[in-house]
Amino acid sequence: MQNLTERKAINRIIKVYKQSDKTGIDWYINSHELLWNIKYDHANVSYNKVVGICAALSPMKTWSQNIKILQDYLKTGKAKHTRVFQEKCDQIMLSDGSKESIEAILKGEKIVNFFNNLLDPFGSQAVTIDRHAIMIANLKFMSNPQVTKKQYQLYAQAYRKAAQKLCITPLELQACTWVHWRSVKHLY
Repeated sequence: MQNLTERKAINRIIKVYKQSDKTGIDWYINSHELLWNIKYDHANVSYNKVVGICAALSPMKTWSQNIKILQDYLKTGKAKHTRVFQEKCDQIMLSDGSKESIEAILKGEKIVNFFNNLLDPFGSQAVTIDRHAIMIANLKFMSNPQVTKKQYQLYAQAYRKAAQKLCITPLELQACTWVHWRSVKHLY
């Protein structure tokens, strides 16, 4: 990661995208719709709050685990996650539900960007840099990659520039590569 240049990251991201079958291109749109369906089951909770809680519960969870613990939290008020993320969920429930208040509660760049991409997959320019996005840019498997704020920005900018070259949005690129990487990461 230390010797990674923006150009190398862009080329590697594009390489993984070109290897993909593009099935992930609508991942955020499909997930947005899924969260609306979950919201309908919980009429007393705003959509922003449902998405915020989903984002808060996302670190180190698969998408299916994320949805399961989101639904459990909405039913019981208890999140099967760490105390920190339980507290974020509780704060979101007590908030006014505005985008700004939820972002302030979420704090971390990854989960704030994930929140924004789920909230508005049609207009968001946010880039979710999770462990998979980092591995894609480095073309190698890492057990739990950690990045500094500066490195996060390098990855995000690489995804933006790669997306621009491919004439798609950054969130479409991140989703496509994420879906593909998760299915073939054993090859790297």
